[in-house]
Amino acid sequence: MSHDWQPKAAAAKARTQARIPSPLCISASSLASRVIDLWKERAALSPLDREIIQLDATDLRDRLASRVYTALQVTQAYIKSASLAHQAVNCLTDFFPEEALERAKWLDQQYDINQGPVGPLHGVPISVKDQVDIAGKDSPAGFLSQVGKNIAEQDAHVIQILRAAGAVFYCKTTLPQAIMHLETNSYLGPTTNPYNRNTISAGGSSGGEGALIAMKGSPLGIGTDIGGSIRSPAAANGIYGFKPTAGILPLIGFRNHGCILGVDRIPPTQGPMGRSIRDLELYMQVVLAAEPWRRDPRPETPQKRTRIGWFIDDGVVTPTAPIRRGMEATLSALRSCTDVELVEFLPIEPEECWNLAASHNTITLRFVLVLNELEGKLYFCDGGQRLRAQCAASGEPVLDLSEWILSQAAPEPVTLQEYSALMLRRLELRNRVAAQWLSAEIDVLLCPAGASVAPKLNTARYWNYTSYWNLVNYPAMVIPTGLYVDGRIDNLDQSRTSFRNPQDEYNTKSFDLKASEGLPICVQLVGRIWQDQAVFSAANKVDSVLRHLTKR
Repeated sequence: MSHDWQPKAAAAKARTQARIPSPLCISASSLASRVIDLWKERAALSPLDREIIQLDATDLRDRLASRVYTALQVTQAYIKSASLAHQAVNCLTDFFPEEALERAKWLDQQYDINQGPVGPLHGVPISVKDQVDIAGKDSPAGFLSQVGKNIAEQDAHVIQILRAAGAVFYCKTTLPQAIMHLETNSYLGPTTNPYNRNTISAGGSSGGEGALIAMKGSPLGIGTDIGGSIRSPAAANGIYGFKPTAGILPLIGFRNHGCILGVDRIPPTQGPMGRSIRDLELYMQVVLAAEPWRRDPRPETPQKRTRIGWFIDDGVVTPTAPIRRGMEATLSALRSCTDVELVEFLPIEPEECWNLAASHNTITLRFVLVLNELEGKLYFCDGGQRLRAQCAASGEPVLDLSEWILSQAAPEPVTLQEYSALMLRRLELRNRVAAQWLSAEIDVLLCPAGASVAPKLNTARYWNYTSYWNLVNYPAMVIPTGLYVDGRIDNLDQSRTSFRNPQDEYNTKSFDLKASEGLPICVQLVGRIWQDQAVFSAANKVDSVLRHLTKR
């Protein structure tokens, strides 16, 4: 293995660090493990800066529109907080504060000329996942071999929409090698969790967004999701994230460098990550108001609903104690709502089940598609050849989690006949899942966002709590419960010795209760395909009862 990649990677990291204003430079080695409140501790942020960055995007929009703050004041505050966040958890791939300040000054000038805001997002800073094109900026998307080769000639479609709405762009955020991990690690090194930057991951693949927003380095960000990549980092960092039905929001100008081929196998989507449900709604409203389907066609979204199905355990990998506690607390709170009906939902998929040897017998696993037999092949129809080629081009190593996901793929490229058979199985599965939802008469489904809270670095190897919904193309949102890991009450699994299967054992043994102390606990809300508004309607009810429960 050539080591020439290491100086190139170091140079890429140094370029971002060099763009941090010198008064904001800090020594990461001097920081504590917990940096979620770093913005409170640094004198570089003025009282006005702190006031600004504590607002969600919706409040910020309103105060910018009424000129309580200028766009310049808001942009300056987020340049400072993003600078601190990056140095603590390594969450940025690019940083362009000078351009952001020029944009903010222009917006303020236009406000004065027009006696009002430029658009519905006038002056609101938005962070952007690295794979999304911004004119003049690079999009290497996790591969060192692509650094400097993808300078965008124009904005991605969604960036055009948001820029016209008055948004300010100031940074691009980290993602993993191949954009196919539920953690965030690449030639730039890992992005770590602000609740424990030493040993805990920020999730992935939109881990840079998750960590940056959690640290108040961004009020609103753009993530992408093909297996959990919005929901995993949202849950890991205790923020909100929404995976829309694929096809609702535009993807023109999003790059992956061919590792996930551009066909409708498991459809990717982009979506918002933020500090409140109304922020996610704001993003969706602004983008959809521009009628992006004129370039990216989509169906209309239907009416909202209120009947909530639920499950705590997918029958394959037992959620850790904090996840179970978060789900049970959420369900308990919802039972007091007169306008919510809860229905236990245990979907069965006998035609697609796994038969695995447990420690004492062979069991049939419910509600799971065989990852290595269908999802893995659909993610990497080329057998991973393009991913390996990208790494070979720079000499950078194929990371452990990349090797793991490739181990789930076919060893060789699938043939046309094999591909057709896979797509038929996917269609049949979607039809059965739709029939199950119809039979149960549920409108949304409440379930865990993962088998555990934010994972220890290099351990996220079970995706099914999120990736299942990508396969059937159902929208889903992550909602923080307001609860956190507490070693005094979340120690129920410490003496567990019986496991369903190797994945169940791996998940349980990977959970480090001491390292996870204080990590946020989140839940996931899933809706039917194209019924994205139903998710928002139900999510507002769930969020309201959780805020009351935890006195947020």
